[in-house]
Order: sequence, then C-alpha cells, then structure tokens
Amino acid sequence: MARRKDQLRRLQAEARQAERRARARDAATRRAASAAVRPRKQSDTLLRAIDDVLAGRGVHSSMGLTLRRLAGVRGHNRLLRFRGLVATVEPRARRMVSRFLVELWELSTRVAADSAWRPKSRAPAAQFRSFVDHHLVQWAVPCSMYQCFGTSDGGWPRGDQVNLFFHLTRGGSLRSTYMPIPLTRRQQHAFRVLPDRSTPLEAMRKVQVLDAGGSAGLARAVVESRLGRAAGHEAYASVLIGFLVRKPDLELVEVGPLVDFLLDRRPRLGGRCLRTLRGEMVEWHVRMRHARDFGELPERFASAGIAPLDWMLRVNGRPARWTTREILTPQALAQEGRAMHHCVWSYLRRIVSGDVSIHSLGLDGRRRCTIEVRNGPRQIVQVRGLQNRLADREERVAIRRWAEAAGLSLRA
Repeated sequence: MARRKDQLRRLQAEARQAERRARARDAATRRAASAAVRPRKQSDTLLRAIDDVLAGRGVHSSMGLTLRRLAGVRGHNRLLRFRGLVATVEPRARRMVSRFLVELWELSTRVAADSAWRPKSRAPAAQFRSFVDHHLVQWAVPCSMYQCFGTSDGGWPRGDQVNLFFHLTRGGSLRSTYMPIPLTRRQQHAFRVLPDRSTPLEAMRKVQVLDAGGSAGLARAVVESRLGRAAGHEAYASVLIGFLVRKPDLELVEVGPLVDFLLDRRPRLGGRCLRTLRGEMVEWHVRMRHARDFGELPERFASAGIAPLDWMLRVNGRPARWTTREILTPQALAQEGRAMHHCVWSYLRRIVSGDVSIHSLGLDGRRRCTIEVRNGPRQIVQVRGLQNRLADREERVAIRRWAEAAGLSLRA
C-alpha cells in the first residue's frame, strides 16, 4: 500500500513538473513572438521610415507604409512635426512610441514635445497616459477616455470621442456634450470615477449595470456582449439591462447569446419569464444557423488582411497543430454556424460592411472556436466554441499566440 502511494506521489510530481515546463515553453514562445512583432530598436527604424517618406523614397516596412497612409499626399509639414515629437520622446519611452504610433500621430497636431517630460513607469500604457497628462490635461479625465485614441466604438466615431476628451480636459461637463448612451447625473459621476481601462462605451455600459444593482460579473458579461460594442436603441437597451439585473438565476455565459436574440427581435420584456425566453432564444439560434433570406449577398467578403495562425503545440502530451482561417464567403459563414451551433450568421451585415471579420480556430483540422475581430482597432472582441461555450485554457494560449503574431489586441 505504501509503495503504491509512493508511485502515485511520484507520478503527480512528474505531471506538475511537465506542466511547469510546458508553461515555461509557452512563455518563451510568447516572448519570442512579441520580440518579432516589436523589435527592440523599432523607434530607430521609425525615424528612418519617416526620413524615407519625407524624401519620397520607396518604403516596404509596415511602419513606413503606415506612415505613408497616415500622412497622405499633403502631410509633409505634419510629418516633420511628428518626426520632432518622436525624436524627443523615443529616448525616454521607446516602447511607448512603437506601441502607440497611431495615437501619437493623432496628437502631433496638438502637442509640442516637451523635453521636461519624464515617464514614471516602464509600462507603455502608463507612459502614454503620463505623456497625455503632462502635455494636455488641465482637469481630471475619466480613465476610460484615454482609450479613445486609436479606437472606434460602434456607433461612436473616434473623432467625437477625442473631442469629448479635450472637452473634459478643459473642465467641460458631461451634461453639456453629446454622448451615445444617455446617463443620469449619478451615472455620469460614476463614469468619471470608475477606475477602468476599458473603452468609453464599455465603461458607460458597466456604469449602467452597476447603477441598476447588477453585480461586477454581470457588468463584465454585458460589456462582452453586443451591448458593449455598439450604441443604439438606448431606450430598449436600458430596459434590457434592468431585465438582466432582475434575473438572479441567469447564468453569465447565457448573457451574450440572450442579448443577441433580444436585440435582434426586441420583444416586450415586461413580465416575461426567463424560461420562456430561453426557449425562444434556442429557436432563434436554430433559425439563424439555417437562415438564407438576407437579401442579395456578395459572393465573397473583403478580407481583413490578418495573417493566419499555423502553430504546433503539445496537447495532452502529443504535438498538435493550431490554425486559423478567415471566413470569406456566405456559404462558409452558414456552415460555421451550423457546425458550432451558434448565431454567427446574424453578424452577416457587419461582415459585409467591413466592421468585423470572423475567423475559425482549428486543432488538427477540427473546429474549436469562432473568433470575432473588429477590423478598425484590430481587436479580438469575442471567442465562442460549440454551443456558445467559452474558450478553454489551451484555446486561449493559441489565441494569444495568434494575437501577438498578427498584431491584434485582446479585449478580454
């Protein structure tokens, strides 16, 4: 009996050691991928790319192409100003310059580089916030408003978000400006003091849920649903949030599919039973998997230009191949919905408009998850497996690896 226990303990120790080695290999792979995406001397390369664009020479690097797209045909003077800003800032915050390239370009018309600025942190996000505070902020601004640079929430153009940011830096009131989600005075105060680094639209949704009496978990689930990605039909959205708060037996994993169904059908919610709505939701998802009547459809969607994943990783002690592929035809989209038993077909109009792209994550040729990517900010906003389940640990590792290699950000 004692010998058998010793063998069991030895096997458990070996399993823990193998798991630690696997985690170390995963971390080393992620560091290598991050280094490949953002080289250590990328800012020096940035200055050379700016000089090439100014001189009219051909550029082939991704940064050079990005700068040429930003500068356009008549951006010579602005590019000169941006070069002076980069040359002043990059010795103190090299990683911030490389990570927040587009954001610094947008600020270059409002900011004159100050050699007195010194970052107090090594984290690029904290350095960027310190840079904005030093050069622009006169009054306190909500934490979420710093995310308006380089992002665009559905239904709220980035330019409007930036204008609101500068309105608040000058001491302006939230009541005297346009907001896509109407907030009460108490909610506006909560929005100002919310210690959150989500986008402004997500922070407003979170404030709505918390003010209605919802839990922090429900607020996160609502933010991860369609309510956290777009504004519109706010009278119904407010009623919907109150309905979710009043249903304590609602599972958090059900929030996303239920919100999809309710926003599409918009039924009356007064006195409705959650059990009945679940049944109607299941029927709606089945119809979405077999839907065909969406008007005239293109033969092929425009590609988002995101590099696919092709990665080998050991799963359960054996090598396995993780891949991603972009769904580019209506037929493939319908097949994905039928195979995974979810309502990805309902995203057809947003795919056609170019707002989002849908990608399928596979393991050794078998479907594992469906991934939604917002093409504007190049951000992964939703991952769902079979019957809308959440991604497991192995799938999250593969998705992080793909995000690092393809230059995508992860929303949650």
